Amino acid sequence: MPLSLRSILVAGALIGTACLAAPAVASAAGPGSTDDRDHADTLLRDTLTGSSVGHGLVRTALLSGDYTDFPPQPAGEGPEFGFSVAMDGDWLAVGTPSARTRTDEPERVMGVVFVFRHQADGWQLVQRLTTTSNGASPRCGHSVAMRLPNLVVGCPGSDWPDSGESGHGRVIFYRLNANDTWSSAGTAYFPGAGSACGTQVDVSATGPSGTAVAAIGCPGWNSETGRVWTRRFEGSTGSWSEDWLTVTASDGASGDRFGSNLAIYRGEVLGVATQRLAVAAPAKPIWPAILAGKVYAFGGANWTESQTITHPAADSFGLVLYGTGLAMNNNQLIIGSPGGMTFECPNAPRCGLVQRYERQGGNWQLADGGGAINLGGNPAGEQVGMGFGSTVALGFDNLVAIAAPRTDGWRQPNGLAEEVGMVELRRGESGTWGVSWTDHLGEIGPATIGALAFDQGHFGTSLSFGGRRLAVGYPHTGGLVTGRRGQVWIYSEDRIFADDFEQ
Repeated sequence: MPLSLRSILVAGALIGTACLAAPAVASAAGPGSTDDRDHADTLLRDTLTGSSVGHGLVRTALLSGDYTDFPPQPAGEGPEFGFSVAMDGDWLAVGTPSARTRTDEPERVMGVVFVFRHQADGWQLVQRLTTTSNGASPRCGHSVAMRLPNLVVGCPGSDWPDSGESGHGRVIFYRLNANDTWSSAGTAYFPGAGSACGTQVDVSATGPSGTAVAAIGCPGWNSETGRVWTRRFEGSTGSWSEDWLTVTASDGASGDRFGSNLAIYRGEVLGVATQRLAVAAPAKPIWPAILAGKVYAFGGANWTESQTITHPAADSFGLVLYGTGLAMNNNQLIIGSPGGMTFECPNAPRCGLVQRYERQGGNWQLADGGGAINLGGNPAGEQVGMGFGSTVALGFDNLVAIAAPRTDGWRQPNGLAEEVGMVELRRGESGTWGVSWTDHLGEIGPATIGALAFDQGHFGTSLSFGGRRLAVGYPHTGGLVTGRRGQVWIYSEDRIFADDFEQ
């Protein structure tokens, strides 16, 4: 694997220290899993786990893929374990879209999803979900979404069967069985060559009626105008419906890439369902800016467009990419714009920005926002092109995670590594939701000890909260011998150091 001089220097400096630290923090916990539970003191924990005080989370597991019986994995960026993650309770799905899985066709980029379960002895690999999708590069696992007992996997590079047309996209639905295994609950291909359906997927919780709704983003449809398909799981039939709905933007145009990101919410109270859908078109121009971006809000049984949201000054800020990061629950909407500009970062390409909208009077109202703090960065503070807001997630106790996967030198010696990545955690001072600069709780990322952080490791490419845990995808990290294989780091609430939440 070709490495830059910067990468070689960083890796060489870390080999000795990583080997010294390993016996103190690592213990076997099944295939592809390592649990770290050394709480000797705050400083040692901070050094070994990549945790910083203030947010009350420590890294409790490091997961990797098992490629036994697979063909040799690609060089370069590797199989991209952790490109997407989805966690719910004790279950975790990890998308690995560049994996080669077929020995009879070793060059096809099929992709695979690894499913883990947390048990008494740590995280255990339960299944590898492979596919027989059509096309040279289906990239299954490019996106994953999980709300128990449903799992949705996106394969945006899949071809329409036996048509000769490429890139329609496909999704595969999985269902958790009573014996704690996952089986296919249906699959769907989508019309329109190049639509790339499955680029992003999301699925709602299952209501008391047994109904759940899935949303599938197709940003390449109709010359990249983009659209979204939705499907319903009906508890009465035990299957995903064939009569789906399509969602498009009222002002959609070629190149907008509507459906590049999306978030869905569905809740039931006394038999009455509330449905909300947020869809990003991050490449939409707002004159005179290109790639300004816009987020569309939909609701009701037929997904009626109710509101559009843009960066308050998108026409002045150039390459904003508003909506690249997107997360939503019943009353909170977090929008990340990795090209957003703040006064602390006035240069192009921009550093990134995140904004929080709150549900008030039937509409989303801007509540607060801010750029990166990046205390552990080298250099510290906002960095041009760091991509702050590329990925966002809503978690427990009003906790918000915001990734900047292209942050340089995060806690690395002399700042030698580029695009290592980091994640900031935020919450309002009074314990309410909040994402402004003053709501900063702390940061997590690859520390000097704990991983060989090559250039362009991109920690924070994916994020997912599940219960009182946070999963962080680190898809391009690796070792000098293995090459880039990717990892997922699991952070849990540290009950011993719970007072950190108040600092």
